[in-house]
Amino acid sequence: MNADRMRKVMDETFEETAIALGGAFALHRISDEAVRKIVKILDSIHSRAIARIDGMVEKEQPGKISGEGFEPHPAIEDFLLKVRRV
Repeated sequence: MNADRMRKVMDETFEETAIALGGAFALHRISDEAVRKIVKILDSIHSRAIARIDGMVEKEQPGKISGEGFEPHPAIEDFLLKVRRV
């Protein structure tokens, strides 16, 4: 797959992710501040992914979310295990 097609697939995937998150945020009445923080993180991830496709940066280790004692939700852990198996 060439870089242009990869960028298009990446953009479409992030668009679908944003729509799904937007629905969940609205359904559960997530605070505006939390939505903005999550979207900022999503935007940063998207930018790094596109940069990697373009060969501008090497793959980085995932950033840590600030906060002592932070443990990911079990559903997130399960999803990460699934993604990392591929």
